[in-house]
This record gives sequence, structure tokens and C-alpha cells, in this order.
Amino acid sequence: MARSGMPTMPDPAAKPPKAADRLAAQLRARLSHGEWPEGTRLPPERELGVQSGLSRASVREALRILEMEGRIEVRPGRGGGSVVRSQAHGTEVPARPAAVREARAALESALAGLAAEHRTDADLAGLAQHHKGLAAARGNLDQQRQAGLAWRRAVAAASHNEVLTAMLGALPDEAEAGWPEAEADAVLRAQARIMDAIARRDPEAAVRRMGRHRRASGRV
Repeated sequence: MARSGMPTMPDPAAKPPKAADRLAAQLRARLSHGEWPEGTRLPPERELGVQSGLSRASVREALRILEMEGRIEVRPGRGGGSVVRSQAHGTEVPARPAAVREARAALESALAGLAAEHRTDADLAGLAQHHKGLAAARGNLDQQRQAGLAWRRAVAAASHNEVLTAMLGALPDEAEAGWPEAEADAVLRAQARIMDAIARRDPEAAVRRMGRHRRASGRV
């Protein structure tokens, strides 16, 4: 990215995603990762509002987006609510594991670059929290795996791009089971370098460092 002495002026036509769109992207990713299996109910609107810090109107709009996509069914009346529909829409195409890894690496690199452009202070705090969680999971391979996935989802959320986040969420989780001691240290260092680029709002460095990290993780 070329740098000059002139300050970068904000693009008046570039509007940040609406609160409802951001929440829909977060819920979409959680659905795609199987947090709520088919047939289960999402938390009530009031609870989702508390979790996200959004108004009931924004939560309702986010749920309407998911309903239009066919991901949930909103059932009225007592005992109703937002019920998860099957995430298998009959459009899956068999894919080689290598192709899935390549797609994931490309998406995660792009999302890291966008995170460097659009991240908020709250996004940085979330990344730091998940990074500490990975460090605390040392020696527990299953906890390492969960912490690693949570950190990568936080990078995606920091991009504030609901389309790419949804595409990433549609991919199956990697079958990683954590890392041996030396590799875990390398992962922590790689995450720290990526977070540094995101914090400094350096998209090129974020993309480059995430790409290196994903390639190294694939070799492990």
C-alpha cells in the first residue's frame, strides 16, 4: 500500500455495516459452526440484545435477515421463537480437503486485512482475550483447539464484513487437535504479530502475516 504525506480522507460513500447486519453475521457464523444444532431455539430476543448490546429492534432485524436466508424459522406464540433449520441446503459440492484449506487460508487472510482497516477498540480487546485464552490452554490440546478457533472467529468479526464472515463460517472447521509445546509457542507469536498489524491498521502486514500463519499451521 503506497504511503504519502497526505492524510487519507474518509470515503463519504463507504458506510459501516448496520448493527443488525453485524449481529446477523455473528449469529450466522455461530450457526455454521454448529453452536446451535438443527431444531434448537436461539436465545430470546431480550437475551441476544443483552449479549450484543443492541436494541430489540436491531436484534429483530438481524433475526429477520437469517429467516430470509432460510437459516432459522421464527415460530409465533407460546413455546415459539427462532428455531434453527437444517444448514444443509442441498447445494454442497464435495470438495478436496486441500481445496477447503486453501479457501479458508485465503478468506482468513482477507479478513485479517479488513480487520486492520475496520477494527474497533472492542475488537482488539476481544482478540487479546482469546490470545490469552490460548496461552492459558497450554498442555490441553482440546482447549487449545477451541481457543484457536475463537481467536480466528474474532479476527473475522473485527473485519465487519458480514459476507466474507459468512463464507468462512460455511466452511467446515479444521480437524486440528491443538499443537505440541513448541508449535503452540509459534502460534502465539504469530497471533501477536497479526494483532500488532491489526492494531496499527496495517492491512498489508495483516494479510501477509495471517497468510504465513495459516501456511505454517497447515504444515503442522
